[in-house]
Amino acid sequence: MKSPKTFRMAAMAALTNAIELRVEAELLAENGHNSRAAALAVIGLEEFAKAVACTLAAIFPEQSSDLWNRLKDHNVKQWIAQTFEGLECELQYWIDGISWGSGVNSSPEPEAVLLETFRTLSKSRWGSIVPTKTSANAAAKKDQKFLNDPRMHARPTEIMATQFLKNAAFYVDVEEGEVLLPTRVDRYANYEIRGLACSLEHRPLLKQILSDDHKWEAFAGAVRRTPGGGLSIEEEALTPKKRAIKELQRLPETATWDQIKKKIERAVQSAAEERRMTS
Repeated sequence: MKSPKTFRMAAMAALTNAIELRVEAELLAENGHNSRAAALAVIGLEEFAKAVACTLAAIFPEQSSDLWNRLKDHNVKQWIAQTFEGLECELQYWIDGISWGSGVNSSPEPEAVLLETFRTLSKSRWGSIVPTKTSANAAAKKDQKFLNDPRMHARPTEIMATQFLKNAAFYVDVEEGEVLLPTRVDRYANYEIRGLACSLEHRPLLKQILSDDHKWEAFAGAVRRTPGGGLSIEEEALTPKKRAIKELQRLPETATWDQIKKKIERAVQSAAEERRMTS
């Protein structure tokens, strides 16, 4: 298992990489290479999501291995980025509401806002910040269908469909008899770059906390003490076969055939009951 210190270093490196990707995306857009610019901005957002996830892994090291394994999937990182963005919007509405209600035009300190963001991410009521690959891929397929709809590109809107925008920016595709070129995502470039820039507003403060042991201990401790807090990782629903294999791996080498059969039967029954409950 990687140490909390390693995850802190990984979070800082991911933040640095994200800002470099933003600069490179801006250079491409300024020189008319908008589709590739959009793709780099999306990758930068994934790196920002990785920084958020690694920060959470450092705060909750007992769950860090499961989290890290999920980060190998691009759609999981997009889920994390969009969850973080949604939470930021919710907190901003809350801050604006307090300012409006009190009649005082003042905002909390950035440190307090960042802390509240991570504390809220750790609460189970917000849902799983780290989804299964199945959930993330299902959400991504909806965006892919939307992005590949030729009718959508005639609309004068700026709707972000991030998961498959990278592939669309690099490859030619065919949908409903129409040839789709990478230029179909050109108009997303500035939107994606602005979205990445907005996410990276937290970069200097978060990096400062990650790099300072004293500040980190105070920050991580405050998140861990959040009532109802804890890293929420969605559990993968196992098929009967996977459940049986998992159960068999727990048996000693001296297990009898009867013990093996009983394990398989219980695993199949447990998997079937779990699927009925979630369907």
